[in-house]
Amino acid sequence: MKLLLKNVIILIMKSRYFSYSWMNLYERMDKHRILITVWRLSIFSIEYLSVIFSSLFGFLRKITLQNLKQIFSENFANIKTFMTFVKIAFKKPGSVGAIFPSSKRLAKEMASYVNVNSQELVVELGAGTGVITQALLNRGILPHQLIAIEYDTHMATQLRARFPEITVIEGDAATLEILLKNHSKNVGAIVSGLPLRRLPQKTVQAILSAITKVLSDNGQFVQFTYDIRKRENFYHQNYQVVDSSIILRNIPPAKVSSYIIHP
Repeated sequence: MKLLLKNVIILIMKSRYFSYSWMNLYERMDKHRILITVWRLSIFSIEYLSVIFSSLFGFLRKITLQNLKQIFSENFANIKTFMTFVKIAFKKPGSVGAIFPSSKRLAKEMASYVNVNSQELVVELGAGTGVITQALLNRGILPHQLIAIEYDTHMATQLRARFPEITVIEGDAATLEILLKNHSKNVGAIVSGLPLRRLPQKTVQAILSAITKVLSDNGQFVQFTYDIRKRENFYHQNYQVVDSSIILRNIPPAKVSSYIIHP
């Protein structure tokens, strides 16, 4: 076994990816130390994988067949919408922020943070296939209050066909102030499905600055992300998280957070 390990290491080190100096370093090293190091790394890897699999198994044990059916039905309820999503994801992967269309449960949770008693505008960023748009309307947001911003031309066209009573604007969220220049009402809430944690930092800063400029005092900013870790320092200092929740019945699970933005 030791001889085999030595031969494998020597073969690798003789390849063009390793310099001659590394070969000399190996010859000076104690062979027993190498074996002990490999053994420790193997034990560490096994322990690490066991933690991952035990956590995954614990989560899967709580999911029944009925729950799985509900999860898939909520994510793929509209096959036409799903196929549109897949088509655009393959053609323009950078323009789609999600792995799958948002589930009805995730959309409902995002809409629940919006104040339906306000007469101010509600702006949705990255409306996509319209799952969250529908949830906002179901929540009680009036069609004339809702403005959907969508960057992709094909998706914007489908949104107009599906929701003829709302305002659909095709454009870049980073230029939000310009896109909303013809709307005199204040913006009381912004609901975002944009993949902010995947976008270039410069683009994110432009979007967050635009949101700060158009959102009214005490307005709400609602965002979901697949990164469910607590990393609120991702946003500007004037973004204060007031509530958040994790939605397991989404593919993959997502976290929804509501913010208020201080001047």
